[in-house]
Amino acid sequence: EITTHTHEREAELVYVLAGQAAMTMGEDTFPLIAGSSLLIPAGVPHSVYNDGTVDFEIIAVHTPPVR
Repeated sequence: EITTHTHEREAELVYVLAGQAAMTMGEDTFPLIAGSSLLIPAGVPHSVYNDGTVDFEIIAVHTPPVR
């Protein structure tokens, strides 16, 4: 589980490698499964919860880079 947090300057692109999870972004919740992606704009609160039975694996790209 990744608790609710915000990146004030960085947008985040999440690409799911394995597993499934529920991603909350602002007031909305989206299902994420292997092969899906989601763009989280800068300043939007978000969290993710593994609601599957296997490890949830992602690649996350931040732009501009987190310092």
